[in-house]
Amino acid sequence: MASLKIKYAKGVVTLFAVCLIGTATAAPNGNGDDKEKKEVKVESEKALVNQTWYFTGNFSNDATDSRNYSSDPDDAQPCELPFETICQIEAPESPTTDGQPHMEAPVDGVTVQDQIIEALSSLSGPNPNPTLNSTVTGFKAE
Repeated sequence: MASLKIKYAKGVVTLFAVCLIGTATAAPNGNGDDKEKKEVKVESEKALVNQTWYFTGNFSNDATDSRNYSSDPDDAQPCELPFETICQIEAPESPTTDGQPHMEAPVDGVTVQDQIIEALSSLSGPNPNPTLNSTVTGFKAE
């Protein structure tokens, strides 16, 4: 009789341990809702596809203002020496404003706007060194 009670106690302890392990491993996995939410989010995000935008302004215009760009090369001056301002950029279209580049789009850990500012700074100073980057693909005269 005593051995039967011992076997019963071992069985209860084993069953409790299995239930505890099952609960502990199931809790971090959740019930699947997180996975479903992630899948929906991925489907709703629009892929950012770069296109060429031509700066229609001059040296006195803000090269980080998306309204100063056109996708039509005939709207802008050609990219040529002397290099004094932005000529053209590669950026996706704005998700909120058709016909304008998306200045907040991510590029190499920064934004399109940050890369334009970086390229513009390479044109100034006592020893300008015009430097292109992933966004700015050409310079032009004023």
